[in-house]
Amino acid sequence: MSDDRAYRILLAYDEEKQRFLARVPELGLETEGENRTAAMVRAEKGIEERIEQAAISGEKLAPPNDTLAIAGPLTLSLVGPVRRELEYRAKMAQVAPELMAAQLLALALGTAPPSRPRAEEPAPNRGPRDGNSRDDRGPPQRQGQPNRGRREGYRPEIDNQADFLAYVRDQEKGRGGGRR
Repeated sequence: MSDDRAYRILLAYDEEKQRFLARVPELGLETEGENRTAAMVRAEKGIEERIEQAAISGEKLAPPNDTLAIAGPLTLSLVGPVRRELEYRAKMAQVAPELMAAQLLALALGTAPPSRPRAEEPAPNRGPRDGNSRDDRGPPQRQGQPNRGRREGYRPEIDNQADFLAYVRDQEKGRGGGRR
């Protein structure tokens, strides 16, 4: 018999119905409630009822996905431009491309791994903070400019619409720089 605590419950808000929906994909179960708690309670009760029904009828339920064994390492093939971008970002972050790929994938899935290397992974050799180096606090710093929480790739020369449009026109003409 399955453990009802192992089934994953996906919670979402349905704008059209103005209600919360709770789904249990492995069991094909969907419930709703006026708030998060009500939807979750109904989903948990639905799981328990499905397990009880299966026990009585002898039906075999799908196992919770999170209890299934992981087959082994996952190997990905990347097309050239994606691979180059990954290698570039890993180099800028001073981490191995495999670690960068794992972090980006985890961020995309909403399950970010630790941002610092684990004990078994050697930490990258980083020099003193001189205003031009990169560390875990964000993108590279320009000399004399504090980190203002800007994303990597921030371009101050295209900070406003007019400068951005000039930049795009220059890119299209092959000049590449935009206003400075």
